[in-house]
Amino acid sequence: MTRTIQSLQAEGLLARTAHPQDRRQALVEATDAGREYVAETRRRRDLWLSRRLAALTTEERRILSQAEEILRRISTQ
Repeated sequence: MTRTIQSLQAEGLLARTAHPQDRRQALVEATDAGREYVAETRRRRDLWLSRRLAALTTEERRILSQAEEILRRISTQ
């Protein structure tokens, strides 16, 4: 985890500060650049998925909808 945090901090994607009461701990927060990186990644992912879904047939979308219902049911048991 330390390497990951250090890497993200070096990229300017997060800021790390010492915990005010327990100096052994660190507080980690996304920077503006980090939040924008996440937002842009989500935009690209959503666009990619939208294009793929738009290319499906009506029947394929119906099957996916049914699969979603089944997966939701399974995940709540």
